[in-house]
Amino acid sequence: QYYSTTALVAFSTIMKESSATYKDFKAQLVEQHLNSSWKVRKTFA
Repeated sequence: QYYSTTALVAFSTIMKESSATYKDFKAQLVEQHLNSSWKVRKTFA
């Protein structure tokens, strides 16, 4: 638990330091999430 939290904090610090990269990463993450939930919805529709 502690380790993953520390890694997460370090990761978000690195991402925030390079704001453009962070925005790209966030957009990619959102896109991935939307894609996966769309696939799930399509599967169970």
